[in-house]
Amino acid sequence: MIHEISPKKYCVDYRDFLPKPTDTVFLFNKDRVYCRAEEGELMFPTYGDLENAGSAAFRFLFSINDEKFFIPDVQSPHSINAPAEFEAWDNEVFRKSGPRHLAFAAVSAQQLN
Repeated sequence: MIHEISPKKYCVDYRDFLPKPTDTVFLFNKDRVYCRAEEGELMFPTYGDLENAGSAAFRFLFSINDEKFFIPDVQSPHSINAPAEFEAWDNEVFRKSGPRHLAFAAVSAQQLN
């Protein structure tokens, strides 16, 4: 099941974090999420991948172990473009790709978005 990410721990405690270059940022286009798959492994943009993120605001969503996940703040006046190497994929990709904790994170972020 997609929610089975053990031994990793999903933490929803809110903290006022700012994204670091290695933190994952989920970008959505309606019901699709920007990602890429390499050898069956999902990859999502990091804050460091975003060239136009400097003045945009981001919301911390949750963490899984030490990995932090963000989305652009919907109230931010700046739009964020996905890097060229990422495409908008339907969430069906999460049923077939791993690692499981990233698939779970993407589906959770999509629901929060």
